[in-house]
Amino acid sequence: MKKVLLSAAAIMCGAMMFAQGNTSSVNQIGAGNGSLVSQTGATNNSTVDQEGSSNDNDVAQNGISNQSDVDSRGNDNETDVIQNGNNNNSAIHQGFSTSTVENDRNESSVTQNGNGNIAHNDQYTDADGSDDNTSDINQMGNSNIGFSIQVGDNNDSDQDQTGDNNDTYVWQEGDFNDATEEQTGDNNQSDTYQFGDDNSSDMEQDGMSNISTINQNGNMNDNDVRSIGDNNNSDTDQNGDNNDSDTRQYGNDNVASTLQNGNNNDADNHQGFSNSSDGNDRNMSSIAQTGDNNDAHTDQYDTGADSDDNNSAVVQTGDDNESDVRQRGDFNGSTVDQVGNNNDSNVVQEGDDNTSDEDQTGDDNDSDTDQIGMMNSSTMSQIGNMNVSDVNQQGDNNIAALDAEGNGNNSDVDQFGMGNSSETDQLGNDNESDVLQNGDNNSATTWQGLRGTSSEDNDRNKSAITQTGDGNAAGVFQLFSIDGADDNDGAITQTGDSNVGIIQQSGDLNISTIDQVGDNNYSRNNQIGDSNTSDEDQTGDDNVSNTNQGGNMNSSTMAQSGNMNTSDTYQFGDTNTSTVAQTGDDNISDVDQNGFDHTSSVIQSGDMNTSTVLQTGNNHGSMVNQIGNNNGSTVTQSN
Repeated sequence: MKKVLLSAAAIMCGAMMFAQGNTSSVNQIGAGNGSLVSQTGATNNSTVDQEGSSNDNDVAQNGISNQSDVDSRGNDNETDVIQNGNNNNSAIHQGFSTSTVENDRNESSVTQNGNGNIAHNDQYTDADGSDDNTSDINQMGNSNIGFSIQVGDNNDSDQDQTGDNNDTYVWQEGDFNDATEEQTGDNNQSDTYQFGDDNSSDMEQDGMSNISTINQNGNMNDNDVRSIGDNNNSDTDQNGDNNDSDTRQYGNDNVASTLQNGNNNDADNHQGFSNSSDGNDRNMSSIAQTGDNNDAHTDQYDTGADSDDNNSAVVQTGDDNESDVRQRGDFNGSTVDQVGNNNDSNVVQEGDDNTSDEDQTGDDNDSDTDQIGMMNSSTMSQIGNMNVSDVNQQGDNNIAALDAEGNGNNSDVDQFGMGNSSETDQLGNDNESDVLQNGDNNSATTWQGLRGTSSEDNDRNKSAITQTGDGNAAGVFQLFSIDGADDNDGAITQTGDSNVGIIQQSGDLNISTIDQVGDNNYSRNNQIGDSNTSDEDQTGDDNVSNTNQGGNMNSSTMAQSGNMNTSDTYQFGDTNTSTVAQTGDDNISDVDQNGFDHTSSVIQSGDMNTSTVLQTGNNHGSMVNQIGNNNGSTVTQSN
């Protein structure tokens, strides 16, 4: 049976409790005590001191500017305070900083209805912490402040605020603590600080211009933020390993920022409803992770309406990190920076005027960018070994630029639409580049090897460009190093009108192939080195082909089928071989060989063909076969 002790003022004159300026003081020592204080009026003051276990205290104040202070020390104590009115203040202290006794399994609850109220609950002790305590603050009104401090393990803090301009503050030290904060209204602010392991934080804000800050220090902590409304800001900091952060914002002009330091952390930022008609525009998401085996996911989209002008930034430093970004709408921008080994990045953008920037530094990096819409731009820079990058753009006026520096890099760019442009730069060994463009006014340029002189090796690179459409331009450049570019392979395939294909290779054992089908095609091949091979095929009208090879054991093969074709072949070196076959009208072939053991064969079938072969050196062989009308052939050989 509980002992109920009323204040002296309550015993002597109960009516005084309903007046103004009353003071109640309760002191209890022992176990199983109970205290009930009820005050109505203004500027009332209630003070309760309890020392012992299993005590119960209830305070009810109705009025304005009332003060309630409850101090209890012991286990299994319960305190409930209810204040109705404005500018009231409630303070509950369960445990003392200088106490040497336990302070476990206590419960504190504050309910305030009105404006300008303050609620403060703290549960802690110096004797190994204060465990299994519960703090509950419920405030309804404007400009209220609620904060709780808990030191120990398995503590629980719950704060609910309804109204505008309210503030919540939670401080928890220990393990397995839980903090839940809910705010409904505008211009509210929430701050949560947790120190220890296996802690959990839940934050929900419904309104406009709200701010939430979560700071967790320790391992295996969990954070969940849910924000509904516009102009909200969420900031999450986690320091430790195996932490998890999930932030969801629904509305416009929201900002979500997540910072994680440690290993095996996971960060998810979601901005936008899965099915809404309100839109999800002008939001900003940033995730920064430092450590190994971290995972970052960002999505900004709205399946029920457009999601426009959103921006996402992901920075990862460490090994085996993974990043995933998804954006849907107009004017979106995504930036991903990864520093370390075995990183993985994936960006998907749907809409107009999207921009994606991915930087990876380290080994075994993998990047994938998909953009669907108009005027998309993707920029990828990879520095390290065995990097893989894949860019797929569908829409108009897309631009993709890739820079890879290292060994064994692989780049794949697919563009579908009009006015696409792709440029790929790779410096290192065993690089491979594949560009496919389908549409109009496409341009693809691939550099493998440093532009300018370099002591870097640039061997066994492969480049393939396929273009289908009108006004395409393709260039493959594998050259410009002191030791040359060895064992390079270049292939260009163009189908359409007004195509231009250029391959220039400097080094040894290079292979170049150009296939063009369409009108007004232009093909050029320059190879400087040993054992080079060039193959150019053009089918269509007004085609022009030019092949220059300087070195030893070069071989060139040209086949043109159509009208007004022109082929020029220049070979400088030893044991060169040139074969030109032209079928059509007004074809012109010019072959010049200067060196040893040259062989040239020109076959022209059609009308008004002209062939000129000049060979200077020893052991030259030339064969010209022309079938048609008005063909002219000139062969000059000199030893």
